[in-house]
Amino acid sequence: MNLDINLLRTFVAIVETGGFTRAGDKLFMSQSTVSLQIQRLERNLDATLFHRDTHRVTLTEYGERLLGYARRILALNDEAEACVRAEAVRGEVRLGIAQDFTEHTLPQVLGRFARAHPNIRIAMRVAATSDLRAAVEAGDLDLALLMLPPKSPLRGTEIGTVLAREQLVWFAGVDAPTELIEPVPLVTFPRPCAFRDTATRTLDEEGVAWRIVLETPALSGILAAVRAGLGLSVRTQRNLDDRLIVIEGLPALPAVDIVLLKADEEGSEAVSLLAALISDAVFDEKR
Repeated sequence: MNLDINLLRTFVAIVETGGFTRAGDKLFMSQSTVSLQIQRLERNLDATLFHRDTHRVTLTEYGERLLGYARRILALNDEAEACVRAEAVRGEVRLGIAQDFTEHTLPQVLGRFARAHPNIRIAMRVAATSDLRAAVEAGDLDLALLMLPPKSPLRGTEIGTVLAREQLVWFAGVDAPTELIEPVPLVTFPRPCAFRDTATRTLDEEGVAWRIVLETPALSGILAAVRAGLGLSVRTQRNLDDRLIVIEGLPALPAVDIVLLKADEEGSEAVSLLAALISDAVFDEKR
């Protein structure tokens, strides 16, 4: 039996959007059509892929097994199609990206995209989340990849597509003292900064005193200051290396969403191709 690409695309869309109705909106299908496609896929595989109740849709054990394969099949299918017609796709994509992704995700995305689409030019801006969001809303950027805590005041009613969720951690240099020091010395970005607000609010809620010991607009500056022992900071583990350690004993931090914003939901073909590749790269990192 050959797996149907369209059925797999519907399956992955449900997982990514969190429900049958939202998946239908994304794929321009009715909710009933989405349900019928999943029923057909489940019959073909002789397996139940989703737990369904009135509040949410979650994957079964079989659905979890299929998800990684489905994403890889779709990625190869889309990459093969794009490669064959690469010469026909031209244009420019204005991409904004948060500093958190410059060391890992960005090189992979740029390399794959340049090989598959040599006639598409990328104009890239690395900036703070608040600046990227404003640029997308103003139409100065086509796409932006950023991180936002669920309670961040920077989040609006339309937050784009949530690609993944990562846990925030407190981190310090490897030689940092293990006991809690008050006021907690913080190394942060200047305001507005969602991570800074999350760190200070979390400490305030638990009655832990804190002070800002260094501000810098560069993530590389934050990491250097923390490695040097100036203080603690907050990030996800994607930014840590062998000179940084996770600090226990401080108030628990929330998770953060990796969000892809688009200025125009339709967009050009070039924008859609880069958005799909970014999504695939983030999914690959989480597997």
